[in-house]
Amino acid sequence: MYGFPQTQRKAGAQVSREIEVELDDYYFQPKSISILLGETVRLVLKNEGRSTYTFTIDELGIDVRLALGETKTIEITPNKVGSYNLKASPFRAERGQGRDSSS
Repeated sequence: MYGFPQTQRKAGAQVSREIEVELDDYYFQPKSISILLGETVRLVLKNEGRSTYTFTIDELGIDVRLALGETKTIEITPNKVGSYNLKASPFRAERGQGRDSSS
């Protein structure tokens, strides 16, 4: 788990579900992720592309770098309602973008 100022996981919080996120050349799947306010979700990030990628949600302080073929797992718990831009970018160049909504 990484340090996320807006998405700190509460001690003892149960992960309610796991979402697999595939990062590939110029896109990621799924295009959007919806998480309830206070829900703890595990994201399994898989780099299926041909280069190093970053998975970024600027508003939540999330920036995870994945080498070619690498898989990383993060857990997030949104603590405020909103929509956030998701970016899956080749390292140092922005490409794929989408949205995350918490309600």
